[in-house]
Amino acid sequence: MKKVLFRVFAYLIDAFILGLIMTILVTFIPFFNNDKITELAKSNTSEVKEYTEFSIKLDSYLEDSKITNEEFDSIKEHFPILSDELKDLVDKDTSKEEVVTKITNRVKKDMITLEYKTSRLSLARYILEFILTVIYLGYIQFVLKGQTLGKKWLRLYVVNDSNEVPSLKVFLIRSLFTSTVIFSLINSIVSLCVKNNVYFNVYKYLSGISTLYVVGIFAFILFRDDQKGLHDLLLHTHIKLLNKDNTEYVQEVFNEGKDEKDSN
Repeated sequence: MKKVLFRVFAYLIDAFILGLIMTILVTFIPFFNNDKITELAKSNTSEVKEYTEFSIKLDSYLEDSKITNEEFDSIKEHFPILSDELKDLVDKDTSKEEVVTKITNRVKKDMITLEYKTSRLSLARYILEFILTVIYLGYIQFVLKGQTLGKKWLRLYVVNDSNEVPSLKVFLIRSLFTSTVIFSLINSIVSLCVKNNVYFNVYKYLSGISTLYVVGIFAFILFRDDQKGLHDLLLHTHIKLLNKDNTEYVQEVFNEGKDEKDSN
C-alpha cells in the first residue's frame, strides 16, 4: 500500500506542476482566449447565483399559487437572467414543481451551451496541454532516467520489466496513458465539428469513458499484487520505490495479499 500511496502523491504533485505551468502560459498569452473563457465562466456563475437565490424566494412568489404581474416585475428586477423563462406563467395557476422544472431545465441547457462554447475556444489550450504533457511526462522523465519531479521527491522510478530505464518511445506513449488530456483534445475537436445539441451526447460519452479510464488505471494499481497499472501492463513497465538508504523497497505479502509488511 505504501507504494500505491506514493504513486498517488507523485501523480498529484506532477499534475499540480503541469497545471501551474499551464496557468502561467494561458494567463499571459492572449492567444489562448483567456478573457473570453473567463467571461463565459462569470456569466454561468451569475446564473447559478440567481438560480440559488430565486429558489429561496420561490415560496413567497407562489403563496397564491400564481405569479402576479407585480411579482413578475420584481423577478425581472432581481433575476433578469431567469425571468424570460417564467413570462408565460404570469397570472396563471401554477405549482412550485412546474416553476422549478422550467428554471432547472434552463440552467442545465445554459450549462451545456457554456461547456460547448468553452470547448470550442479551448482547442489551443488543449494542444498546449498535450505538448506540455508529452514533454514533462515523456521526454523529461526519460532524461531524468525514469523520474518526474514528483517521483524524484518520493523516490519513485519507472523501469521496464528488465529493471532498466525504458526507451524514449515508451515514455512518450506512457505520458499519454497517464493523462486524460487526449480526451479533452478530442472533446474540443468534436465541439468544432458538430452543433450544440449533438455535442451534448458526445460530451456525455467522452466524459464517461474518461472517468472509467482513470478509475480503471487506479483499480489495476490498487488490486494487483504487482501494482501495475493498465499502462504498465501494455508497455511492460513498473514503478520501483527506494527506501531512504537507497535500497529497493520490497513489499512482503501474507494471507494471499491481504496483509503487507514494509521492508524498512
